[in-house]
Amino acid sequence: MSLEDFIEEQKSRVTVEAATIVNSLKEIKYLGDSVYVGTDGLLIWLYTDNGVGPSNIIGLEPGVYFNLNEWARGGGRNDGATK
Repeated sequence: MSLEDFIEEQKSRVTVEAATIVNSLKEIKYLGDSVYVGTDGLLIWLYTDNGVGPSNIIGLEPGVYFNLNEWARGGGRNDGATK
């Protein structure tokens, strides 16, 4: 298998997995700029969909969502924590 074929196969696999996750979500809401949010009852999922299919999927655990919310409430300022 060539490297190009391998890359295409992996892209296809990721696309199928993304669609499977998105199809299982409840309470999907469009946030704007091709960004959507939904939940599977455990995680809060953010993803983009520009009409071609879902991509850029991020599953936020409750603690991560809490931290994101705190960050937003603080005006997006860094509290000194780094990557």
